[in-house]
Amino acid sequence: MNGKTPKLSKTERIARSQRNAAWRWGALIVGMLGLQVGLGVVAIVLATSDKSVAVVPDYYEKAMKWDEEVAARDASDSLGWTATVEYFSPDPPAAGLAIRLTDAEDHPVPIQSGRVRFYHHARAAEVFYHEVGVTRDGRVRCPDCFPNEGLWQVELDLVDGAGQRFVDSRTIEVALSGVALSADPPSSGIGAPTSAVRTGDETAPDDTARGG
Repeated sequence: MNGKTPKLSKTERIARSQRNAAWRWGALIVGMLGLQVGLGVVAIVLATSDKSVAVVPDYYEKAMKWDEEVAARDASDSLGWTATVEYFSPDPPAAGLAIRLTDAEDHPVPIQSGRVRFYHHARAAEVFYHEVGVTRDGRVRCPDCFPNEGLWQVELDLVDGAGQRFVDSRTIEVALSGVALSADPPSSGIGAPTSAVRTGDETAPDDTARGG
């Protein structure tokens, strides 16, 4: 052997060129398909992990039990009770929730048990709960339950000592900046100055949450 590369015939050169072209084009097609699959996986992960893209919690179950929901609300309305829902900011940047339940004569309704459920309209997948114990003055406090500003849905489900059930759902707007703070809010009262309180209108939650 003299160390020289053997000269290929024209047929062999054409065959090698065709093989190289097939590898290049095949790799390009496989790469494009792989890129498409990768982008699809990223889109699925983003769509399922982003809490701002979420429907109202338990909307399907609520729809299936709509008659029960309406009956419970009608029974609650017949009691003539009123719930005052307010927020206060004892420890910025979070805000707390204060509820006062009164009867038709503006007397406090003793609460035996209940639950408060709340979520931000822009993060409907993050649902928070506050279990309510026995309170004789009709007041419920949940410190630092609002970590963010914006529109929050607050759902009340409270029961008095006689087993009468009060349900309510409303939207409140929480603004943590520029509000006057109560230095030492009393444990048995709302304890926030008027300028630190924003009470929302009663609304029923929509099928999808809207950003606040």
